Amino acid sequence: SPCIFDNNPDTTGSVECGAVVIHPSQMDTVAWKEYSILICTTSINEVVKQLKSFNVENKNIILSPLLFDTFRITSFEDQKFHFFLGSGLQNITTDQKVEGGGLYEIQGVTSDVSIKKIISSPTHAISEFDDKYLLVTEKYGVAIADKNFHIIRSIAIPDGRRPHGIAFWKNQNYAVVACSYSDSLLYLDLDTGKLIAEIAISEKYITNNSSAQHHCNDICISSDYAFVSCFSVSGHWKRGIFDGGIIVIDLRAQKVVDRINLSLSMPHSVQFFHDDLLILDSLPGLVLASGFKPIAQLPGFTRGFAQSSSGALLIGQSRNRNYSRLQSKSLNISLDNSVVLFDQETKASKTINLPNGISEIHAIHAL
Repeated sequence: SPCIFDNNPDTTGSVECGAVVIHPSQMDTVAWKEYSILICTTSINEVVKQLKSFNVENKNIILSPLLFDTFRITSFEDQKFHFFLGSGLQNITTDQKVEGGGLYEIQGVTSDVSIKKIISSPTHAISEFDDKYLLVTEKYGVAIADKNFHIIRSIAIPDGRRPHGIAFWKNQNYAVVACSYSDSLLYLDLDTGKLIAEIAISEKYITNNSSAQHHCNDICISSDYAFVSCFSVSGHWKRGIFDGGIIVIDLRAQKVVDRINLSLSMPHSVQFFHDDLLILDSLPGLVLASGFKPIAQLPGFTRGFAQSSSGALLIGQSRNRNYSRLQSKSLNISLDNSVVLFDQETKASKTINLPNGISEIHAIHAL
């Protein structure tokens, strides 16, 4: 006959809905293979662990449909993460203090986070290729690192470029670098380390006395096309026109083929996830996907994102330096520096807080 198990000793021996309440200490008297256990408490993980101690098989454990939301939230909160974070902060420390610009390894769960500095140099971009990594750092220019982030060799960048984003062009074995100060892309041969070409995204850099007018930031590559985020696709950023969006470059033809005006304010990270192009509109804290529609909004300056092994998004949130520009647009301006775990389906999020010394987040790469 059915029975109820309850850890509360005050209920032992009572009868509820015709079922006797039994304390778990008496569970060894039950023929488990003949019954299924229906969990009806929000302490799901604790009860499952307890049932396992009595050798109850997974197939015999059932969760009440009323607790599905609780279970999903619990699972989301308890997930593990492991990622690398690039900070372009200029206050460089020469030791391994967890502060300043550099490359950091972060892992754990939100209640127990481990942070380790790998490189002490402002780091703006991280891109994976083959079994290695490409890094954009002030110390090395473009660095090629092994899977443990040991620097194998570096490629110098011409002066006056300010490399910001980097992506691997597999078809040519090139690294393609987006440069904010010159509104251009650099093609770097990864076999020889030579600069192959520099592609201007418009003529406005030259016609404005070598002054960047687009402020291009990050880059991703699909096939032979580069997608570059910039503050102004028309090239009038320094005139206060923030028609932010994506400039598309045919890498083989070495020319711009499209300018997608999304009317964004300071867009940065841009990535393909499962054939869907996502971009961060940094100033208002928006994550855009599925045809550039908002799927999330954070109260901070969003820059740097990746997808965790569970499918959740890892979104960087830097201390907001544009406080006054948001006062008329936002009811909550965050000054936190953190990485936010965000589930696209449930819209649930969890914050991984970072030390105040890592206030600028530029890139995230998840393992």
